[in-house]
Amino acid sequence: EIVVARFDDKVIRITMFNLAQSVALDYYHGVTENLLTEVKGFANQLELTGKLKISRKNMMRFLGRALNTQNDIAENIYIFDAPELVWEDEYLDKLHKGLIKHFDLRVRFNEVEYTLRIIEDNLTVFREIIHQRESSVLEYIIIILILVEVFDLIITKILNL
Repeated sequence: EIVVARFDDKVIRITMFNLAQSVALDYYHGVTENLLTEVKGFANQLELTGKLKISRKNMMRFLGRALNTQNDIAENIYIFDAPELVWEDEYLDKLHKGLIKHFDLRVRFNEVEYTLRIIEDNLTVFREIIHQRESSVLEYIIIILILVEVFDLIITKILNL
């Protein structure tokens, strides 16, 4: 419930703007919690088995989903930008600041942002593990090629004798 000294379209617009920000934060909080749950699953798997059992393609898809979530939040959440209406009217500015405080928009935004940073840090580690795994495969391929070359050299020396 909100009690206002005046009731006009600007008051309604500011109120709806802040309400929309609150609803959007609820939505993105749920999305980031789902992403964090998936990341925790990967981390638990890594802890239990010592291996990350996800393909490079699936990891890149997950990374893309996390990045798109971050981009969507940047596009749709305007916690730190006051609407132009409040610049000209002190009453609207007070209303806007009061609604931000009432809905805890800054705190909730910081929570979502912090969750995304945790996800990003985990994904950086997972990417490094996948790159290390790919590097190991390339090293084994090189070793096998060198062994084939050595065996070829030995066989051609033996046949030439």
